Amino acid sequence: MSGSVVKVRLKEPTGGTNRTVKISANVPSSKLAPFLARQLKMNMTDEQGQPRSFKISVPDRRSGGRKHYILQPNEALQDAGVEEGDEIRLVMEHIPA
Repeated sequence: MSGSVVKVRLKEPTGGTNRTVKISANVPSSKLAPFLARQLKMNMTDEQGQPRSFKISVPDRRSGGRKHYILQPNEALQDAGVEEGDEIRLVMEHIPA
């Protein structure tokens, strides 16, 4: 991953760990979310073997950052105005069979 880099706090889907990470701010969330999931060694399937999908939740500037929203697949962190020190969340979803 290259380009503009931002240092953010990454909250894992399990809610247990916050990590400070430097990640590319201009990569679409459809590529960044699975990359982060693999780096965190998250299970890519559930207990029944169904695939999981990962998305990225970012602070909503309109709420003063108190609320988060899910990035669209083509949106990058810089598109959402993510800044140094912001908390982003990796959100796990089940893909319907």
